[in-house]
Amino acid sequence: MSDSKLDTYLVPHPLLGKVTLREILFFTILHTEVHLEILKNREMPIC
Repeated sequence: MSDSKLDTYLVPHPLLGKVTLREILFFTILHTEVHLEILKNREMPIC
């Protein structure tokens, strides 16, 4: 997808309102990384 289209298309977000496709992609990447770090830092239960 072209850069101009990433900055043109708007998508709805329940908390942020309407954001560009580029913004939602960056948000999704960062949000996923935060949760991944949380999982990496959790102690594994002993079975």
